[in-house]
Amino acid sequence: MFAIVFVTVLVLIATKTISSTNRDPISFGSERLNDFFFVKNGTVFHQFNHGTYGGTPKALFESQYKYVEQMKSSIRDWMDGATGYRQFTGPESFINPITAALEANASTINIRIAIFSHISAYPSVILSVKELVELFHQYNISVIVDGAHALGNIEINIEDIKSSVIFYVRHDHQHLYVPAPAIVDLAMIEDFESRFIWTGTRDRTPYCAILSALDYRQSLGGEERIKNYNHDLAQYGGRYLSRLWKTKILSPENMQSSITNIQLPTNNFTQCQIIVGQLYNTYNTMVSGASNIIPELGNIPCYLRLSAQIYQEKNDWHVLGALVLNLLKELIEIQAIQ
Repeated sequence: MFAIVFVTVLVLIATKTISSTNRDPISFGSERLNDFFFVKNGTVFHQFNHGTYGGTPKALFESQYKYVEQMKSSIRDWMDGATGYRQFTGPESFINPITAALEANASTINIRIAIFSHISAYPSVILSVKELVELFHQYNISVIVDGAHALGNIEINIEDIKSSVIFYVRHDHQHLYVPAPAIVDLAMIEDFESRFIWTGTRDRTPYCAILSALDYRQSLGGEERIKNYNHDLAQYGGRYLSRLWKTKILSPENMQSSITNIQLPTNNFTQCQIIVGQLYNTYNTMVSGASNIIPELGNIPCYLRLSAQIYQEKNDWHVLGALVLNLLKELIEIQAIQ
């Protein structure tokens, strides 16, 4: 089920037009706040840190949940997948297309490592590992072979393949929690072998909601309109705050997208950290900046990385600028009394 849905999604994405619609474009700014989850009980969460956390429109979760219902109502069919495989006419049907692709891109190829199975899972076929290794080595590409299905199933000549890795941990070290499997549902609570038996089922419904994400962006007027709005707002915000704070922007505007870096009006890094914390804890405003720094480095300029987004408008940057100045003034007064 998932395989069919996912392939269909990919095909539709490849053919979908992302240009502006013929409808009147939807307004950006505060009118878009309710498209997201930044308003709760009448209180607005001011998100200037999209570069780290981003924001997902409500409509996409609604679309995703429809696929969650399908998945949960027939979980085995969903996870097993149902797709047709074309018939393999022999090893050449697998190796020839790879060879042709490597030859066609030999002058610009930039592949660091190739990974493939000795025996694939679905469909279960033996791949010509020796030939594949030799082929990729011709282009100085390292190879990792997943041999999980091969051991005890077919004859393996390690020396012929050139190299191998078998994961082994002595019994007296197996009580340690290193190494740990990356994604498993029994990690750290079962015996050593059981920790690596099963990779947990992944939620693939976000992939199925991709078309809804594209529809939402198209309803806003398309990619160019979104990019231009965010870029122009970030440029405006950077210039406005740097003038208000009498500081500077870290990078030239031709190196910026919808994110800008503005120096705070203080070289006291502790003050920067306090202000960032107050913005979040007291004023529902998230900014990125003033991460931990060792005291030995002394006072250095502090920059905020601020992101623009469609649910912001110029006034949001005005409010942020005034708020920072007020917080800094109060902080300096308190420190002077102490």
